[in-house]
Amino acid sequence: MTTVTTLPDFNQQLAKVANEYYYRSLRQNIIMVKKSQKMNGQKMGPVCLGYKDGAKRGEVDIEPKAAKLVKEIYNRYIFGQSQAEIVRWLNENHLDKLNSHGKQFYPSTVRRILTNTLYTGWCYGPNDELIRSMVYEPIIDDDTFLKAKNIRFIRQKK
Repeated sequence: MTTVTTLPDFNQQLAKVANEYYYRSLRQNIIMVKKSQKMNGQKMGPVCLGYKDGAKRGEVDIEPKAAKLVKEIYNRYIFGQSQAEIVRWLNENHLDKLNSHGKQFYPSTVRRILTNTLYTGWCYGPNDELIRSMVYEPIIDDDTFLKAKNIRFIRQKK
């Protein structure tokens, strides 16, 4: 017994095949673009505190007031304040206006700032090696970043 495929069934099957092909093709293109961006140290997503989107797509500029705040966060941490104390200081002084969404700061926000290599102008490449970012100018020098990293490591061991 032979089965006869009706025209609507055939069109549905054809549409499924076309959609699947489009999905796979689009997915592959997105992966290639992201890999290329990562290899070249380009911007990949929203900017972090201390930066703002540049005039052209993919460019990043330093936001002076917020960059000053990032430096202050590092200084306070290096000179002995805990992340919780820094968060309290940020929120008590209404510095949430400099936060990207105008929301209060949390310990996780401060932790991300203290561990984000983009603040030194470095980013992770496709093989998770550090490469110089093509768009992020350093706000923090490498020595300051490493001091904060070492302090964090020591405090976690306690």
